[in-house]
Formats: sequence, structure tokens, C-alpha cells
Amino acid sequence: QVRVWTLPYTAQFRSIQSQKEMSYDDSRNEGRAKLEGELKWMHGECPQTQFILAGFSQGAVIVGDVADDIGGGTGVIPAESVAGVTAIADGRRENGVGINPGYEVNGIGAEIALQPVTGLVQLVVPGASMRGPRPNDFGSLADRTYQICAPSDSICDAPHNIGNAAERAMELIEANGIHALYASNDKVIPGMTTNQWVVGWASKIINGG
Repeated sequence: QVRVWTLPYTAQFRSIQSQKEMSYDDSRNEGRAKLEGELKWMHGECPQTQFILAGFSQGAVIVGDVADDIGGGTGVIPAESVAGVTAIADGRRENGVGINPGYEVNGIGAEIALQPVTGLVQLVVPGASMRGPRPNDFGSLADRTYQICAPSDSICDAPHNIGNAAERAMELIEANGIHALYASNDKVIPGMTTNQWVVGWASKIINGG
């Protein structure tokens, strides 16, 4: 009675160091279109289906954007069809939007921090629009949308003061070691890794806990 579906999209991020890759905007748009297509199709086939949405990094941005529309009443499926959402290392993360099950982080998502200088960012990362905060704060899904961010992860815990825009843009390309360690970093959620938390969270929903 449980089906796992992995989003099949071209997860790439063109930069001055990787000119042949798909741009962030095009990659994100492709992923979003495929996710929304699957949700719409499955809901049409079986309207009683309950969805759990989870994503990491660019996948977290896609899942968060789709959830924000659904929670705001303009999504491809009704909000009551979504049992829960988890976005890990979301580039549009804001403190106080959604639920943080882990340690406190003081920064914001890179897309928000860098929005005022998005033109400068695109000199380093062509085709990467910095879109700022989401419009609906997850709407009616806010009470079941979780935002997980490792302290000092430059993707989701960027400084509010952008400082050197080019330097911040390079951080988007390079991320940092913390961004790749959610499966082992025990400083994100007390007493467990992010992977352990997500598996437990999803299992509880599936088992009706």
C-alpha cells in the first residue's frame, strides 16, 4: 500500500566552472513539472492517495515550491491529500516558516539572501534566479511541513547580510562540506542523523502514528 517514487529530472547547476550543464532555473523547472505531473496523475487515478513529499538541496527547493502552492490553494492537488513535507537544505528556507525539528539556525536560504543581487549572481551562475521567500509560507501545509538545515550550511543557513555577492555565489557552486554530510552529521537534529529522523517521520505517518 506504499509506493516510493523518485523524481526523475536533470539535477544540474550550470556555473562558470561547468558551462555544459543545465542551468539551475531550467533544471528546477524540469523537476517541478515532473513532480506536479506525477501528483496530478496519481491523484486523478486514486483521489484517496495521501502523499509524503521529501527533497534535499535543489530537490528541497522543488518540493518546497510545490508544497507552497498546494498549501496556498493553487497547487495541482488539494492540501488534504498531502500528509507531510520535509525539505532538507532548502535554498528558500526562512526561520519561522514551517517546523524546524532540529537545532536552531539563524541564517536564511541562499535564494533569499542573494535575491537583492540576483543579477550579479548570474555572472557567476548563469541562469540561476534568486527568487526570495515563498509567497504563502506553506499556507495550510505549514503545520506539517518540516525544514531541516545544518548550522552553517551555506545553502540554507546563509548570512542575512550578503556581503560579497560574488563570494556568496561561489558558495552556491561549491556549497561546503556540511552540505554533503546530512546522512552522518549528528549536529542537525538532537540524538540522530537527518536520515534517521526522516525515516522515522515517514514511518510514523504511514503507520498512522
